[in-house]
Amino acid sequence: MESQRILPPEVISHILSFLSPQEVVWLRVVSKQFRDISYDRAIWTTLYRNAPLPRPPGPFPSQTVQFLERTLVQSERLAHSWTTQPMEEISSVGIRPHGALDFYAIVYGRWLIGCERYSKVKIVAYDLEAGSHPYQVLWEHYMHYSCDACPVVSSSGPLVHVLFTADSSSWKLLEFRVNGNSFHHTFTLDIPSAQLELEASVMIYGGHSPFSYIKSFSSREKIIFNVETRSFYKFPPFESELANTDQPSSHVVLTNTHVISFFPHTRTGFDRASSTLVRAFTAPADSQLHNGTGILRLSHEGVIPNCNVYNNADLIRNSIVDAESGTINIRLLHQTFNGKAMQNLHMSCIDLMLPKHSSTDIILPMTIDLHDITDVHVPRNSYFTGSHECSIDFSDDGHVRGFYHFFAPRGILGRLSHSIMQFTIDASRDRCVADLGPILTPRWHQVGDLSDAMRIFFDGVRGRICYDRRYIRGANTGIYEAALVVNIK
Repeated sequence: MESQRILPPEVISHILSFLSPQEVVWLRVVSKQFRDISYDRAIWTTLYRNAPLPRPPGPFPSQTVQFLERTLVQSERLAHSWTTQPMEEISSVGIRPHGALDFYAIVYGRWLIGCERYSKVKIVAYDLEAGSHPYQVLWEHYMHYSCDACPVVSSSGPLVHVLFTADSSSWKLLEFRVNGNSFHHTFTLDIPSAQLELEASVMIYGGHSPFSYIKSFSSREKIIFNVETRSFYKFPPFESELANTDQPSSHVVLTNTHVISFFPHTRTGFDRASSTLVRAFTAPADSQLHNGTGILRLSHEGVIPNCNVYNNADLIRNSIVDAESGTINIRLLHQTFNGKAMQNLHMSCIDLMLPKHSSTDIILPMTIDLHDITDVHVPRNSYFTGSHECSIDFSDDGHVRGFYHFFAPRGILGRLSHSIMQFTIDASRDRCVADLGPILTPRWHQVGDLSDAMRIFFDGVRGRICYDRRYIRGANTGIYEAALVVNIK
């Protein structure tokens, strides 16, 4: 009978913890007992923590059971065909604001953050699950000069950082906590811009990390904000026994324990930089502040020989601490094009191993290990040098989903042909293993817009791509779409 118990609840819970997210949902039709237990938060917390799928950081108390379930089921559904079928558009929605909208970021795959300029300046969050028009106003101001946004993760849950200025001189950092279906403003801080020479061309970057990274394109200055200490930090003056360079860092990667910075490494003053200096920094809570800014502490450094890592290294597995030795392992994806006409795509893995510190006054050498993942030959009719975009999404434990978008001129008129190669990488093992799909023309008639977009955001969990659009659709229609959100499979 329906009311009879088939098994003790603790036995059913134990069984469900070994199933996939979709299998747990399917078992709800077996009996009322299975259905009731399958909504238990402990089960979905365990599944979320252990699922071999790309997924946002978590689980956190602020993430509902419905969020955990839906995220895992969507990611698992996408996994079934990601590398076997051409990318296909399921649906799309254009974001049509009342006034002009500057589009800044997609955070956690669900919210589009932008600045809408109409009667007032409003920083808004569009809920992509609810359609194009419902939005929450995060901040209002009478003027707008520049703005940017990024996701950040604290020990207690997901956050959003918004960088805002009304006059190009006084910058503010706004923080919002994501609670369920809404945002809650937690604080506003003045950025010590006088010391950092922040001007109009400023952007903020985040990710699966408690750090946000503020970069001014008009100077070498960079600033790091740590959500745990609520302090701003600068990089220390460059001094290293491994290199003698005054070149600025070419790339910064944010992890959940360290800020990783890359520098061109020249062995002599006459050689081209054939290696890369890697430096790891921490944000000490006891750093003395000067004009409101602390100094990052250099903890480890090392050299990647015969490898130029500029802007082509992406975090694919966050910091993992070895329980016995205390060594921290960080894993990066490195991508380069080489060979004749630069048509060979080489993907490799960079492992950074940072030994445990016994003193904060010394700089320890890091161990750096490289291993090849795969090589791909891109046909000439699909690609010409420099004409590609790579978008990835990943989980902290190393499950990666992404795609390459290649484009090349076609015909006398020089129209572009577009090809997509979808891939996954399992970076949770000792060595990375890739699964590559074929290079195919996507079943998506608006894919050409990607080559003109200034910003592209890829949600590899839900299968969602969002990018800016800067034109009016149709003759004299007056319809302006600031961004297009495309759901794919």
